[in-house]
Amino acid sequence: MGYSITAPIKSQKAKREMFGFLTENFVPFNELLPKAYDGFCHMRGPLDEDFSYDRGKCRIGFDYSVLQDLERSYANGLLCWIALRVGRKRKLPVFGRFSDIKAVIPYTVYDGYEACPVRLASEWKDKAPPKVRWEFRDEHGFSVPQKRMLFFASVSHGRLVFKDYRTIWNELKRLSKLWDEGH
Repeated sequence: MGYSITAPIKSQKAKREMFGFLTENFVPFNELLPKAYDGFCHMRGPLDEDFSYDRGKCRIGFDYSVLQDLERSYANGLLCWIALRVGRKRKLPVFGRFSDIKAVIPYTVYDGYEACPVRLASEWKDKAPPKVRWEFRDEHGFSVPQKRMLFFASVSHGRLVFKDYRTIWNELKRLSKLWDEGH
């Protein structure tokens, strides 16, 4: 696989609990969106060890090759969902080099070294520096810019996909509901 994306977890206990939850409730992309699945396995996970490009401890994530947009949205949304619930937090520049704002915030890790802050729209959207497209997440880990695709037609691989983005959003909401009921 070509890349690793992970969510550092705050403790081994939280990692075991989340991995157990995912083992019971995670729906693979090819089952969630069978019409969007191209027949190739681009994603391996969720994993709790043995990542191709991440040697960090206490993480849950995915290995993937070049993902199509929907599969990437699902994997990244799920990781942000995990980070918001059991993720480790650390002080990061919330808007990178574009602002002096630093905060203790959940994050994901790209390829074992690049920390990517999980910015909740409800907390950070009004503080964002202008003239840059920032990615914000809702409370379910779904990308707020992609929410526009829930209501407007978007084309990926020759298919209209706004219903597919809605399916991903609904899946993240389903996981949130199950997690909240059990915790």
